[in-house]
Amino acid sequence: MRKGTKRSISLMLCVLMILTLIPISSVPAAAEEVTGTAEMNALNALGIDTEEAPEGFDPTSTSNPYGKDHVTVNMVSEVLLTGADKETHAPTTTSAAIDGTPNNKDDKANKTITTVSTKTSYFIQSTLFGDGYKTKGGNVSDLFVTNKKEPKKTVIGTEEVQNITIETTHTSPSAIKVTSSSSITVLEPVDLTVVAASSTARGNFNGNDDGKKAQVVMVSTNKLATDGGLYLAFGEYSDSQDSTYGYFGSPKVILNPSQHIGNGGTTITEDFANNPYLMQNYMKVSAGDYDNDGTDEVAVFVPSKGNSRIEIYKLKTKSLSSDSLEYFGNPSNWEVIWTYPLSEVDYVSNMVSLTSEDFNQDGVDDLAIAWGYYYGPTAKKGGTAAVLFGSESSMLQESTTFPLRYDDTDIVRAAFTYGDVVGDGSGQLVLGGQLNSDIEKNNLNSRFIAVYNWDGTSFKQTMANN
Repeated sequence: MRKGTKRSISLMLCVLMILTLIPISSVPAAAEEVTGTAEMNALNALGIDTEEAPEGFDPTSTSNPYGKDHVTVNMVSEVLLTGADKETHAPTTTSAAIDGTPNNKDDKANKTITTVSTKTSYFIQSTLFGDGYKTKGGNVSDLFVTNKKEPKKTVIGTEEVQNITIETTHTSPSAIKVTSSSSITVLEPVDLTVVAASSTARGNFNGNDDGKKAQVVMVSTNKLATDGGLYLAFGEYSDSQDSTYGYFGSPKVILNPSQHIGNGGTTITEDFANNPYLMQNYMKVSAGDYDNDGTDEVAVFVPSKGNSRIEIYKLKTKSLSSDSLEYFGNPSNWEVIWTYPLSEVDYVSNMVSLTSEDFNQDGVDDLAIAWGYYYGPTAKKGGTAAVLFGSESSMLQESTTFPLRYDDTDIVRAAFTYGDVVGDGSGQLVLGGQLNSDIEKNNLNSRFIAVYNWDGTSFKQTMANN
């Protein structure tokens, strides 16, 4: 092939390669447009008319998700029964023989020391009822029969009693047998082994994203006496125990035993041992997210004469393991961040109520407190109420206080709760108690109820019935 021809072919190939690199505008092909397909969804394509609600459809119901982008799931609560118990173990016996001269070198004898040891374990027991209970309506009592889980125990102390018998048999100069007995008690830990009275509240202490109040806080005293002390413990029901804490963390001391509980030693007599309900009156605790950070704080009543108060405890800055009982169950991770004094000098209220909810509907939990005392028709004091407002910047520092009265009489033995009692979809602050005027007339069986609503500046009594 001639050189000229080769050059011509090479030139043509180069030109063709360059042409393939030049973008060529494409013309879109026209397609037939079907009217309405741009707005058609999957249900329309199946021939289902979404513009018309089906018969019986209730848009406010949470049980039927038809036609809804977001569905609210009904919350199902369980019942967690928590209390103190003890178990006495079978006694163990040990014996040892010793040769010796108990009195002098001429007096020989054999000693036999027998020790009978009896141990008693004190524990907090939690039993969950209703886990997996899915029947709507029906007989709720079935929940306690067919949906009961095995009790979970957290041992909080062991008491050991040792009965020691020493039998000495003299062999010289004469056969004389002498027997002596003694008993000692070993108790550990000394101050935290018994839960004599307690009260619990549920809360979200692990900061779970679902906002579930699936943990428990318990306030307790270790004996039915003024020096029983006051303690807080945090727990969580689980199918597997925490490796360190079981189902409850170690108790946190709120009131030392040396700081007496209640009105003991004054003109008011409180026989806790024979009337345990008097001690139970002082066990008050509640939980709410008062600063809207996703983890609940705890409010507890401290019934110390001359300094009765409500203390607010907050979990310290979270760590990587803050969602575990090992963290929120550790008493050192909770600290007092706010105190509300009840300003009582010569007495301690024994009718105290703590309720946590969003009473002013601003999206942050508030704390409602009612306090006064009642020891019978001739020893009583009308109640006072305060609502401490939750806030992201100034938690519970703003509050409103109001006397608990109806017409011209005090309300005694008062306690708050919260719920939608009028059916309008919002909650109301509800008070139960007794009118002092009825007590003065010796009508001791009457009961009073009232509903309070927040009007933007104060709580107004909007409904009442005696």
